[in-house]
Amino acid sequence: MSLGERKEDMNKLTKGFGIVAAVGLALAGLTGCAPQKPLAQPSKPPSPTQTVDQPKLAEYYAQDLQWKNCGGDFECAMLEVPLDYDNPQGEHAKIAMKRLNTANRETRIGTLIMNPGGPGGSGLENMKPENVAYFFSDTVRNYYDVLGFDPRGVGASQPAIECRTDQELDQDNSTYYDLSTEAGRTADVADNKALGEKCLKNSPQMTRFASTENTARDLDIMRAALGDERLYYLGFSYGTYLGAIYADLFPSRVGRMVLDGVLDPSLNMNEVSAMQASGFEASLREFVAQCQQKHAKQCPLHGDVDSGMAQIKSLLDSLKTNPMPAKRGRELTVTLAFTGLIGNMYNTASWWQQLLPALNQALNEADGTGLLNSADYYNERNVDGTYDNNSSDAFVVINSLDYEPVGDMAQWEANAAKLEADYPTVGEFFSYSSLGAENWPVKAKTTAKRKVNPPLEEDILLIGTTGDPATPLKMAQHTRQMMDHSKLLTVQGWNHTAYNSYAPGCVKTITDTYLVSGKIEAANSGTCQVD
Repeated sequence: MSLGERKEDMNKLTKGFGIVAAVGLALAGLTGCAPQKPLAQPSKPPSPTQTVDQPKLAEYYAQDLQWKNCGGDFECAMLEVPLDYDNPQGEHAKIAMKRLNTANRETRIGTLIMNPGGPGGSGLENMKPENVAYFFSDTVRNYYDVLGFDPRGVGASQPAIECRTDQELDQDNSTYYDLSTEAGRTADVADNKALGEKCLKNSPQMTRFASTENTARDLDIMRAALGDERLYYLGFSYGTYLGAIYADLFPSRVGRMVLDGVLDPSLNMNEVSAMQASGFEASLREFVAQCQQKHAKQCPLHGDVDSGMAQIKSLLDSLKTNPMPAKRGRELTVTLAFTGLIGNMYNTASWWQQLLPALNQALNEADGTGLLNSADYYNERNVDGTYDNNSSDAFVVINSLDYEPVGDMAQWEANAAKLEADYPTVGEFFSYSSLGAENWPVKAKTTAKRKVNPPLEEDILLIGTTGDPATPLKMAQHTRQMMDHSKLLTVQGWNHTAYNSYAPGCVKTITDTYLVSGKIEAANSGTCQVD
């Protein structure tokens, strides 16, 4: 079964859609920057010239939200939405929201809604004082209420997706399938089918209706219930796909929309996997190069970059048949090692804080504890074996509704051979993405992955990073080509996503300026380029 990626709190840097796992950045040592003035005069966009006629949903659009204090200056409320948009008079679902209002009511533009990634990432878990300070600059906070929400099926929203017990999740997270063999492929297909049946049995409603398109429809009801004529939106990674689908469905209601770490909405699951394999292989090579050049005394990877990559591959290969002992009586399997290894690729700070010592421990001491801890951190597994939330199950269910299988066994075998040849260290872990998907009990919508070019009144801002491992820059570039009403801010670096309160000055200034004025200004910096 494919591994996933999620984003939960400030100590885990935003992570978007992924076939692989991720461990995020600990922000120790970072300091805030002084607020920078936007480059253009703040303004509120004009009222939409078109209306959205949703007579069957009028009750939902007109609902009166009941906000209650939920700690400090934060307010919480539940938004009612149809479980099934084809039957809006049927069962309801509830979307959990948490917001922090701006103190400047006279200059308020609206509510900026943030999605941190996933699918399966909790917006509520990111609405803590320190997280708000990380995701939203002081400039933005002067003009917007900021809001996080748990998408349908996720976290505190009801009903929530629940498929597996903690013990079953432990087993799935550690199991390795040798997909180069018929036996391995057969086992993978059978286990994927069994998981689908568990999800359908334990969460029948959301296993059918937790698609990204339905969540985008929820967003429009949320916008209206908040009293905004337009949607103001900040989406990271998977959240960019959600934003793009919203824009495709409701172009006349798009306000200012920032999509950072762009997941190309037109790619099928095989194409996403191949592109991620290229991104993670490149990122891992950069880590090895810097390890050997800048951390030579501590680096366990000897020789040149190719030799260092070969050492990592040798470690992974050995774990396929001989798991490595770790503390607390556990073992590091190849799947968990891969999770811990690749998860640390999402931010360069974790290269040296977590990955370097973990590789030293594994290669020089035959101790898998460091990599296992990294995998647990990503998987949100506690020391006692419990898991913090339902993001793993939500990830699988939502992606299964968004991505239909593509190709046949002959094509998958050919693709696997190419991936392993082009990306010898990580390629095999991205192969056979469509395998078993045809046995999922609820079929994905054939138009879930599609080209989008909504007739927007103003441009939206796309952000792509040159060395982004999870959503490589090519995804943002292709999305920019698809969407006439967009601009692409390209940022130099190796991190996944770029915008936050600690971002380089040009990234923050350009993004803040766009959010408060609607203008996308060019930057006089080699770090940022706007096209």
